Amino acid sequence: MTDITKDIVLNKLVDLVVQLPEGTITSTTELMDILFNESGYTDEKGYYYNSKGLAFYVNEDEYYDLDYDFFFKAREHDVYLDDSPFIDTVVGLRYHNKFVVRKGATKPMKDLVFDISKLL
Repeated sequence: MTDITKDIVLNKLVDLVVQLPEGTITSTTELMDILFNESGYTDEKGYYYNSKGLAFYVNEDEYYDLDYDFFFKAREHDVYLDDSPFIDTVVGLRYHNKFVVRKGATKPMKDLVFDISKLL
């Protein structure tokens, strides 16, 4: 996937997630399927998408980057993709994990700091 394609895809993902109602539960791959109609998976090139003149492959490494960038780009638009309710769910690949759409949550959550010395 080229950088230009990645930017187009990220913008389309954010445009879609901004329109979703508060509390919607979805995943990056579900949104990709809605936007680009997944046409299949091949081990050589990854996932193939084709919609309205935009056809591209996304391999697993690119999908991880796309998912990561999507979470941050959504924050720029006052949308927080909250995956905390599913933190212990084993799904497999990160971009298949579910998240809850939260609106107006631009402040990053504080990192959980665990001080093991207090347990000793």
